[in-house]
Amino acid sequence: MAEVWTAHHVHLDHRVAVKFLHPEYTAQQELQERFLNEGKRQAKLQHPNIVPAVDFFQMDGRSFLVMQYVEGTNLEVRLEDQNAPLNFVEIHAICRDVLSALDYAHSLGIVHRDVKPSNILLDKSGRALLMDFGIAKALTEDRSVTLTNSFMGTPDYMSPEQVTRPKSVDARADIYSFGCVMYAMLSGRPPFSEEGDTAFHIQERQVRAAPPPLVCRASGVPATVEPVMLKCLEKDPANRFQKCSEVIKALDASIMGPAGKKSRPIFADTPTVVIKPPSRPTPVDTSRKPAEPEPSPAPSPVRRSSSAPLKILAIGGVVVILVAGLVYYLMTQRASRLQALQQKDWTHVTYQDSDFSDCMKVQPCVDKKAQADQLLAVKDWKKSPYNNPLLQDCMGYAPCLERSNNAQKLLEVADWNKVGDKQLLGDCMGYPPCLKAEFRPPEPSAPLPSSPSTSRPKLSCAEVAELYPCCNKAPDPAACLACKKKEKLADCSGIF
Repeated sequence: MAEVWTAHHVHLDHRVAVKFLHPEYTAQQELQERFLNEGKRQAKLQHPNIVPAVDFFQMDGRSFLVMQYVEGTNLEVRLEDQNAPLNFVEIHAICRDVLSALDYAHSLGIVHRDVKPSNILLDKSGRALLMDFGIAKALTEDRSVTLTNSFMGTPDYMSPEQVTRPKSVDARADIYSFGCVMYAMLSGRPPFSEEGDTAFHIQERQVRAAPPPLVCRASGVPATVEPVMLKCLEKDPANRFQKCSEVIKALDASIMGPAGKKSRPIFADTPTVVIKPPSRPTPVDTSRKPAEPEPSPAPSPVRRSSSAPLKILAIGGVVVILVAGLVYYLMTQRASRLQALQQKDWTHVTYQDSDFSDCMKVQPCVDKKAQADQLLAVKDWKKSPYNNPLLQDCMGYAPCLERSNNAQKLLEVADWNKVGDKQLLGDCMGYPPCLKAEFRPPEPSAPLPSSPSTSRPKLSCAEVAELYPCCNKAPDPAACLACKKKEKLADCSGIF
């Protein structure tokens, strides 16, 4: 029902995301109210894992929600990227971020009701941010804005109670949806989705079917993790985790082991154990007497391996070398870029030059960037005078170039007494010779016959319009009337 566009906030000077309803929905008061409530709710949610609302405004009867722009991708796209599947460390981090955001929203009485991968953004650092509270329900509100006889949510990630009793959902519905998201991260797709299924069939399975065991769709998932996910996917909300904080604790314990143990995470790669079949037993020679059992040797004292400190030192040395190499590389790149900026010819750069992103205090770059900002700040180039310094170097900016060309045409006119170009006279751009000639009637090409009653013959309105361009300068009748009065012409008001 809505679109989201990237934009530049001219007052805050940074990129933002602007969300607004499609035009066909603007007349529906119920949807407008829900959209307004989304903006109010998102403005209340100030959390590092929730995309914050920056502004909300209305124009021409339409509402616009302005949000922080997150550079990265969403989890749905990330899951579809077959070349870069999620590893367990990423899954754990995303789970903690999403659960932390939901726990915070629930503490304010807000249920998201549409937790799914496409509503989870991943920024460049890997942080997960929850967004789109468009169908969220505030438990403290007396009335919920919900379309009649409609399911609110996405079938693949919808809780059973959202299907059977959508008006009575609470925070535990989000925990179920999170379980579906976690299942999708571990196996590659949500638990009840099959190719070609309709929304009805998926909702039917959400209500009645048990989720397929992970071992059927994914191998290598630790046995301790699946029970946490399955408890989130309980059909009865009473049997699920009651709070997202409980899910975080259970998930941490299943991944890292018992609390307080600084052991290796179970998600770390472990060697495969190969079980060989037993070899054929050796036949026993009964003719010989059984040998006397040899006494077992005394246990030797356990010696601690001295290789562990060496491994730690080796790993530390490798890390130091890598960090030093990275720092050296970055410094080299920085120095190389600085040299390129200093040697660049800044005379003919355009206002879109990519080097403006970081001038590194190189003065020609700084000056040109300031000039580009001035060009973009001009709101109406039609009011720019001929001697505007910005017209000397338009840096390829089209509105400035057009105005500069007009100014050049004005300056190239040698004799303004002979100019009949109405376009030039129509916009003098403040150029004095043009302004002086603008309302001066040109001399007729042939002498006018004398008349006993007046120094000039009586002309028709069409002839006046042809001889005196000022009479065609509508809507500026005052100047034209002055011209007519000076030349003692008949009233030609009908030509305007």
